[in-house]
Amino acid sequence: MATMVSPALTSIDVSKQDIGQTAFDMLLLKCSRDESPPPRKTLIGGKLIIRNSVNNLL
Repeated sequence: MATMVSPALTSIDVSKQDIGQTAFDMLLLKCSRDESPPPRKTLIGGKLIIRNSVNNLL
C-alpha cells in the first residue's frame, strides 16, 4: 500500500513469519503450564524501507 500513493511512503517491513512464530511459541508455553507465564515484552526487528516521502529530508 505504501507504494500506491504519491509520494510513495516510507515504511517498516516486519517479518510476518517471525511474528507468527513468536506468537505460536508464546501460546505453546502458556498451554504447557498450569499457571499463565508473567507478561513479557517481545521485540521483533524490522527493516526501514525509505521511499520518496522522505527524499527532501535526507
